Amino acid sequence: MNLFVILYFSGIKLLKMEKIRSKGFLILLFFAFINTVRGQDYSLDNISYKTISWNQFFEKLQADPNLIFFDIRTPGERADTSQYLQYNQGKIKGAIEVDYFDFKKSYPEYLKYKNDTFYIYCSHSQRTRRLAKQLTDSSFTKIININGGMSYLNTLSQNEAPLKQKYYETKLKYKLISPKKIIDAVNDKNVQLVDVRTDSVYQGFSIDEWENSFGVINKAIHIPYDKISSNVSLLDKTKTIILFDNDGDLAPVAATELINKSYSTGVLLFGLNHVVSYSDKKDRKFLKSKYDLISPNDLLHLTQNENTVIIDVRTPSEFQNTDTTA
Repeated sequence: MNLFVILYFSGIKLLKMEKIRSKGFLILLFFAFINTVRGQDYSLDNISYKTISWNQFFEKLQADPNLIFFDIRTPGERADTSQYLQYNQGKIKGAIEVDYFDFKKSYPEYLKYKNDTFYIYCSHSQRTRRLAKQLTDSSFTKIININGGMSYLNTLSQNEAPLKQKYYETKLKYKLISPKKIIDAVNDKNVQLVDVRTDSVYQGFSIDEWENSFGVINKAIHIPYDKISSNVSLLDKTKTIILFDNDGDLAPVAATELINKSYSTGVLLFGLNHVVSYSDKKDRKFLKSKYDLISPNDLLHLTQNENTVIIDVRTPSEFQNTDTTA
């Protein structure tokens, strides 16, 4: 009898995986990436504030151009110049811009609208949830969080978010590619996939085991991000080039190099981590990984199997929802 044990943890650092024998049973260790990028189930949000979808927000903005809403990300994120390149994701026109991390400076702006309904968004809707709780504890009563933040908005197609393009703007010269688009691109003859991870990560011998966990896309060519300029002969300029890494911090560097050489370039938003978190195992058979990666949705299906054992290895404070770290 096989017991499938799934390691559930916050953050995205991988424990060393191994086969363990216990009481005659072979226990296989897997892991799941629990990511906010799909947009969270906001039915369980703090009842003192409300959460809505991006489409609901855009419909309200369409009906009322004077709608009050805040972008609470850092100045670098809003300008697409953040040193954390994966967080450069464009912005929504017309937002009041404040920095969540400078609450003392931002609070007077919030206070101006204390008696009004106002909307807030960030990158993953983590900062907005914390801010909404903080403000409601200070007797604000009309705060509305936009679910999933810019990370989720950038996964939505034109059909899924018809009003996005009307209100969205970016200074990025490369296109942000969603997990769904990368899945479609694998078999698109007009697309060339380029894996820009370092040699050690690509070949699976990085000292950071988490980095080794995602495997490879066989149809992609491998050119390390810092060698892209000297290897342009490997690229097909007649095709759209899509660059990817593990979490979106290297591909933008390579994309900038290629754009300067007039290549049509896209970057997989949050890298292969995003693909694993967003798509179910059956939809990404093209990804040959070292470990059996499962999505949150896969995990929910596995819980229906009585032979599935789930081990939560987070710290006690994380498990009990009392952790104070961001």
